[in-house]
Amino acid sequence: NQGGEQSGHIIIKDILGTGDGILSGLKLLEVMKMENKSLSELFNVKLMPQSSANIVVKDKEKSIKSVELEFLIRMLEKDFDGRIIVRASGTENKIRIMVESPLKTKNSEILNKIVELIKKEDI
Repeated sequence: NQGGEQSGHIIIKDILGTGDGILSGLKLLEVMKMENKSLSELFNVKLMPQSSANIVVKDKEKSIKSVELEFLIRMLEKDFDGRIIVRASGTENKIRIMVESPLKTKNSEILNKIVELIKKEDI
């Protein structure tokens, strides 16, 4: 398992629970060697506009498990050509939201709907 953040942290959970630049570099070299490909051959990434927010909540577990939030995200994902990621922070009482697609204004619109619901339910 691995995951990344905009901050540049790459987490390889099977080995270490936090980001480590040297470990990430070594694992990347390992993949390049296994695949016999250059870095540019392995990663052809198309960047798209993103909108993000971090919402402070009283209980992040309760917020992230909300039936209303799950329903809203499912509805927003219909006919949406992008990604919606909503997760609880691993270190703070926050819900982290990221919306990504080619349409910057649509991203903001979706983000605002999710933020509004989370803030409403956290009262």
